[in-house]
Amino acid sequence: MQHFISIALMLLAICAIILIVVAVQKKRKRVREGKLLLQFSQIGTDNDLSFTSQEILYNSVIGLDGLKRKIVFLQETNGIYHWLMIDLDRINHCCVKLKYRGFKLRRRRNSRVYTEKLILQFQSMENELIDIPFYVNPTLKRSLRRQLEQKARHWEIILSKMIVKKEIILVKSSGR
Repeated sequence: MQHFISIALMLLAICAIILIVVAVQKKRKRVREGKLLLQFSQIGTDNDLSFTSQEILYNSVIGLDGLKRKIVFLQETNGIYHWLMIDLDRINHCCVKLKYRGFKLRRRRNSRVYTEKLILQFQSMENELIDIPFYVNPTLKRSLRRQLEQKARHWEIILSKMIVKKEIILVKSSGR
């Protein structure tokens, strides 16, 4: 009986440790996301932007000011924040790109296994390519990679429509 009680206490202790670890990880994630959103909000304020749409990605945030036609992308890497602003009036094209790492010989190609990064790529009027990474870590869980790919495709659709509308307006106005 005493052996049973000691095993039960050990299992209870293990469960408590697991719950504490999970709680600490969730708190760290909330704190990291809070800092990211605070920094993102400050960039918007400093540049007089009002985001009509924004989304938290893995370690970054993307936002759109639809009226001013600007995209802001903020990424945190090792506690350092990097950001860029894209003016949609200077963009010709937008698409999702999957970058792959090398395939090993004699192995079946499986894009899910070898996908290294997922980017939303913009082509400017000057033919400059601008990449917004949705993930750069091939070790992410497949479910998270799929979720980020869905988000990237959603942004591609929204932004492509805005770029096409701009082209239609330019063609109509030059035809007068």
